[in-house]
Amino acid sequence: MKPTYNGKPDDLYLILCGSVATAFLVVALISGSLRLADKLRPHTGDILSFDLAKGLVSDKDTSITAGVVGNTSIVSCVLKPHIMQISGGSLVIESTQFEPTLNYQVHWAGERTSGSGADCGRPADLLLSPADLTVLSMAAGGWG
Repeated sequence: MKPTYNGKPDDLYLILCGSVATAFLVVALISGSLRLADKLRPHTGDILSFDLAKGLVSDKDTSITAGVVGNTSIVSCVLKPHIMQISGGSLVIESTQFEPTLNYQVHWAGERTSGSGADCGRPADLLLSPADLTVLSMAAGGWG
């Protein structure tokens, strides 16, 4: 008499193979997403150029408070993208800081950053968040 086989070990094998394939797919998607996010974020040496010839793309109400690096008498200053475009200048990313949060140290070279007394000055080393850099890159018309 031939023993009967109910197929349960095959079902377990298929579930195990499906789980392994799903786990592999999830790891591949996460890895690809992280690589894409790293490629899209600003890197050391990237430049934002503010030029009136590009046309004013920012509104007059946009204002960013930046931390000042290396100057103990001034803690922060104000960046107004429309003033930066009118007067001209550029921001260069000098370094990335990961602790305590992600921030970028940038160097400003240009006439003015705002029309008030909170101007950052002609040359200034500043600390900006990723959100601040996104706003400034849209006002400058992109990186490069």
